[in-house]
Amino acid sequence: MVRLKGGKYYTCVFGHSVALVYLQNNICELYINRKYIGLCPFHYVRRKIYVLEKKSKTKRIEYKGTNLWEEAVKGTLINVTV
Repeated sequence: MVRLKGGKYYTCVFGHSVALVYLQNNICELYINRKYIGLCPFHYVRRKIYVLEKKSKTKRIEYKGTNLWEEAVKGTLINVTV
């Protein structure tokens, strides 16, 4: 999860963008795919998102080939899925 200015937190979990906007007193607004979902307790939702991020495979970049750097030197176009 990335913390931005103004109490905004952003992440991408299982292909969905999730944004939290911290208001005050442990209350935040929850947005999923830029759609307002509602108000929620900040610390609880942040912890649950952290658990989902650990389960998500979007943090790793996997390349199924021999050697990525050698192919890049040759000028081969490489499609990397994140």
